[in-house]
Order: sequence, then C-alpha cells, then structure tokens
Amino acid sequence: MHRLSPRKPDWDPVAHWIRSKLLRDVRLLWILWGLVLFFVLDKVLLPIAVGSWNIDGGVRSWCPDLEALQVGLISFPFLSFYFLRLDHTLAEIWDGLASTGVFPDDEFQRIRGKASEAMASWWWTGASLLLTVAGGLLAYFELWQRKLPWWGGGPVPADWWGPDWLYDTFAWSQRVLAVLLVCYISYALAQIVLREFGTMYQLHRLLHDLGKAIEVRPFHPDDAGGFGAIGQHTARFTACLLILGLFIVMGSLLPFFRSEEAAAIVNTRLFWSWILYLSVLLLVYRYFIHEPHSCMTNARDRAVLKITEQIEELLKRKNTGSREDDAEQLSALKDLREWNMKNWPRWPIRAPLRRYLEVAVVLPALPSIARTAYDIVKELAA
Repeated sequence: MHRLSPRKPDWDPVAHWIRSKLLRDVRLLWILWGLVLFFVLDKVLLPIAVGSWNIDGGVRSWCPDLEALQVGLISFPFLSFYFLRLDHTLAEIWDGLASTGVFPDDEFQRIRGKASEAMASWWWTGASLLLTVAGGLLAYFELWQRKLPWWGGGPVPADWWGPDWLYDTFAWSQRVLAVLLVCYISYALAQIVLREFGTMYQLHRLLHDLGKAIEVRPFHPDDAGGFGAIGQHTARFTACLLILGLFIVMGSLLPFFRSEEAAAIVNTRLFWSWILYLSVLLLVYRYFIHEPHSCMTNARDRAVLKITEQIEELLKRKNTGSREDDAEQLSALKDLREWNMKNWPRWPIRAPLRRYLEVAVVLPALPSIARTAYDIVKELAA
C-alpha cells in the first residue's frame, strides 16, 4: 500500500520540479520565486523598459495601476508560495492527526493510505492542465488582444533610448509573459482548489467511516481535542482565501483607482467572483469545521451518556438502600458530567484562531458593501 510520506510528499510533478530542481528546496527561494515573476519582472522591469512605468502623482494615474501592483506584489506571489507548499501542507493534516491517538490506528492508516494514493493520481495534474489551457486562452483573448495601461506598444516614444525593434520586442515580451504567468497561476489555483476539495472529501470519509470509534482527547495540548491539525490547516487555507478575497476587493474598488471605462472591464465578472468566493467559504466551513465539530460533539454526548447511566444506576441503588460511599461517588459523577458539558472541546480550532477566521471571512466583504452603499446613496441623491 502506498503510504503518505511523513515529511515531503511530491504528489504534483510541476510543484516538485519547481521546488527541487529549479529552486533547490530552499524555502526562501519559494517565496522569492513568485515575487520575482509577478512583480519584479512583470510589473517593474518590463514597464520600465518600455517607458510606461509611472507611480508619480495621483493613484488613478499610476502605471501599473494599484490593482496590478497589489496582484504582483501580494496576491499572486502568495498563491504561488501556497501552491509550492501545498503537498506538504496537506500531508501535515494527516501527520498531525496520526500523532494524537484520536483514531484507531489500523483503520486510520488504511484510510490514510487511500488518501495518499488518491493524491498521487495523475488525475489532478490532468485536470489542472485543462484549466491551465483555459486560463491561457482567456489571457490571449483578454490580455493579448487588449492593451493594458502599463504595456508598451503603438508608436515608439520620443524619449526611447534604443532601436525601434528593441521597443517592439519589449512590448511583445510583456504580452507573452502575461500569458505564461496567467497559465502558471491558473495551474496553481487549479491544484489548490482541486486538492483542497479532495482533502475535504477524504476527511469526510475518515470521520464518517470511523464514527463512534473516534476518541476525542479533552486534555490534548492542541486545545482542540486532538483535531488541531485540521484547525491549523483551515487557518492556512483561509489565509489563502483571504488573499483571493483581497484580489476581488481590488476589483470592487477599481472605480476609485482607475477610470470608469477600465473598471467596467471587470465589473461584469465581479458578481460571479463573489459567488464563487462565498461558495468556497461555505465548503470550508462544512467540511473543515462543521463536520469535525459534529464528530466532537457526538463524542461528548457519548461520554456524558455513560456518566448519566452511572448516575442513574447510583440513584436506583440509593432508593433501595445503598452504601454510604455511593453519595460521594454520585457527587463526583455529577461534577464530571457538568465539566464535560461545559469544557469538552467541540471545535477543531482553538478560540484565538476562531476569532481570526471570523475576521478573515467578514473583512473582504466590507469594501464591496461600502461601494454598494455609496452607489445607492449616489443614485438617491441624483
């Protein structure tokens, strides 16, 4: 049986090649890789080369504009790093759960092995490549055919320092690079979404198949009954979604930072972007939070039921004339029952992380709500 590697699984061949062959497994280079591609090269060096770089004056006149700078400096580099770490991040869930003793070892290892085999399947790469092709076609028709504000092209500027052919080469290179980068980020996003959804299903099967055999550890140091590995991953994935939400937020605020004509290009897709974002959040809550919560609550109810049965038995003995030490035992059982009802861990995420998740979910929606309110007030005042 193929077992999940406890350290460094290499499920995705593209991420593995970039990590080990191109970046030599240096973690710092994993971070710099996306920053160099999406910001330094695409948003700084090539725009400077064609003379379109300009961040003087008002924000609305910046080239590249504020949205492009945010995407190149924050969103896409972060998503690239998350993609390169994805295999290891998902493996850490299973490693964390294996060390807690919450699940019967034999059954857990069986399900874990099936999860590893599924993650190593060629299907994930094939489906991601199809979405990469779709992203490349979108980039061709949306980016290549349309001149973005920070691209060169057209007449050679009067202050151009080189030959005309070199200017045309730089301007053409910007379009080629844009298509290649969209293909790369499309593949990364496809891998992230598909493998995260696959992990949701595998955890669903784990909790469903083992069911009553699961033993929650109320005093486990992860402060989540032994389910802390799921909570930690939920926080990481939510951070990834928060970065995607930031990308959508910038689209919502585009009318403030770009011309209305430029902003109209993305407004038609903004609604569906929010629908997709909220749908993914609901799935994250359903499989990473609610299902473990239900499992932990059921375990508490089983524990409380056993204590309740012992209490009822003692009460019966008391009514028929019991030993004197039964009263002391009854009091201890009542205290234990009360403690379980109040303190039993019922969430896979400790309290500070839960507050972080609440903020992460609400924060991206605030600018869009403010923008909608502004438009409504503007319409009423007209």
